[in-house]
This record gives sequence, structure tokens and C-alpha cells, in this order.
Amino acid sequence: MPKTPTKGSYIKPAVFIDRKPTSRNTRFKAGALADVSSKINRDGLPLLMNHDSGQFPVGMWFQAKVNENDQVIAQFYVPKEIPEHDDIYSRVEAGILDSVSIGFTAGVHDCSICGNDIQDYEACPHIPGRTYEGETAYVELDAIKASEGSLVYAGAVPDAKIQDSYSEDCSKEDYCKSHTFSDGELMIATGGIIVQDNNETFNDEGTPMELKELQEKFSAQAEKLDSVNSKYMDLLEKFNANSAEALKVDEYKAAADEASKEATDAKEAYSAVVATVAEQVKALAAPFEASYEAPTDIEALFADMTKFMEKAKELPSGQQSNSPEDEVVAYVIPEDKFKV
Repeated sequence: MPKTPTKGSYIKPAVFIDRKPTSRNTRFKAGALADVSSKINRDGLPLLMNHDSGQFPVGMWFQAKVNENDQVIAQFYVPKEIPEHDDIYSRVEAGILDSVSIGFTAGVHDCSICGNDIQDYEACPHIPGRTYEGETAYVELDAIKASEGSLVYAGAVPDAKIQDSYSEDCSKEDYCKSHTFSDGELMIATGGIIVQDNNETFNDEGTPMELKELQEKFSAQAEKLDSVNSKYMDLLEKFNANSAEALKVDEYKAAADEASKEATDAKEAYSAVVATVAEQVKALAAPFEASYEAPTDIEALFADMTKFMEKAKELPSGQQSNSPEDEVVAYVIPEDKFKV
């Protein structure tokens, strides 16, 4: 069984091979296209860079289909768990890396003009690439055994290119209906990133984190800050009222210093929680505003959260993301829980 992508993998469709003449004067027969497609769907196919079999694969080809235009449309993925391959995403998205190429052996090498084995010089007098009475001779390949598919700067099949988006030949909807992913229920985004299709939020390691936990932590810190501030103000008031009492000055000052330290610690904790919420709002804003800057004011954060949540309700199931680090969140925290 072929491997399937994990959450966060980079995934793209491509024209893998077709029946048009290649730059090497070869041409795949219809049966060759079916062989390659079946191989990918049955076992998967390693994804290499420039046919370098001396290096480990960078990913896998894992779904293929022969379309009505006699093309094999296939998909490849590069796991997020292998950080040294992060540059592949950037190169493909920038259009620097856009071609693919198949590594294979062929059991049949027929002449396109006479139909005989082109390697049999007695049976076939034709030379690939030459024209005979207006017809060019090609080597027609069949009985294909594919060994790998590579990302290359220029392939022998002119139309073997990475596609910008999914098509009817290789739709993300059909793929999701027919495959079970290895990391829960996932969706494929048109930008090339697999994201989790639910309303959970994620921490920096991509681990699900319940909103309730964040809400309780935020509330506890806000209540603590409120209490410490109140205590600090009471002590200062007492200190000022009794400043004439020399014997009590040191006692009140020490108490005020202690309260001040507690208030400072609580404010730092409060700021950390505000920062955490700001990160969640940034993630929520990502699909709508690429350069969004979260405000530092908690009331403004709640306003932005509400705004983006309303936008998120209009999205279909499964959020599309713009980069490997983006994650989709969907929740609302009641404002009255966190007022100080």
C-alpha cells in the first residue's frame, strides 16, 4: 500500500507523463500510461531530486490517474517532518522548480513507422528522430517499470510540469473521498498544504490545544492581577495614611514592596497570556490578511477575533492556508470572561 501524507505535508499535482514525443525521440504507448498510473496507486513511487538515486527520497508520489488527454496526472508530497527539505516548497511556489521526470525501464521498444523492434536492425531500418516520407520515426515504449519520479530543472517530456492547482483530472475532493490520512481527518488546500479539518487551535509544535484550557488560564491570570492590584492600592493607602507613625513606616513599606512585586509578576503573566491570545488571532486572520498585525490591547484583540470568526463562518469545511506554518483556528472567547 502506498504511504499517505501526514498533517502539514507539502502536496502538489503534476503532469507525470503523456503520449507526446519526448526530447529523446521516444513516445509512451497507452498501456505504458496505465502501467505507471497503477504502480503509483498500488505501491507509491519515491520522489527524488534530479534522478539522484544515491540520496534518500525527499517524498512520495501517491495518487495517479490517466485523463482523457492521454496524460498521467499524479500527486507528490514532501513531509513536514524533514526540515532539510523545506526549500522544496519555496522553490516550487516561486516557479524556480517546475518540471518532473520519470525513472523507468521499458520492455518494449517498437518503431512508430514499421511497428518492429527498433533495436532489431534487420527488422527495422528506421533511426529515431529522422523523417521518412514525411513521417518522423519514434521509439514507442511499453511494458514500463517505473522506479522513481524526480523533480528536475528540465525533463524529457515537455508537458511534465507541476500544476498550480487541482483540476477535474486530479481533484482534491475526489482524493479526500477515497483516502484515509494517517493523522486524522485532513483536507488538501489549493496552496499545497495539508491542514487539519476541525475547529481546534494548535500550539507551536502543532499539538491540539483546547480552547477551554486557554480560557481558564487567561481568566485565572486576569483575576490574580485584579486581586493583587487591589491589595497593592489598599496597602499604599494605609501607608500614606499612617506615614506619620514612624514605627509603622518600615512595616507598611515592606508590605507595599511585596505587593508591588506581586503586581509586577501578575502583569507579566497577564502580558504573556495576552500574547498567547494574539497569536491565536493572528492564526485566525491568516487566511484573510497576510500582513495582519495583532493589537496589544485586549479589547481590540476581542474585536478582531469576532471579525475574523464571522469571516471564517463563510468558508467551506477545511481552511486553505498560505504557508507551511499557517494553521486554522475557529473559536470565540466571551469578552466578559477576561475584563480586569
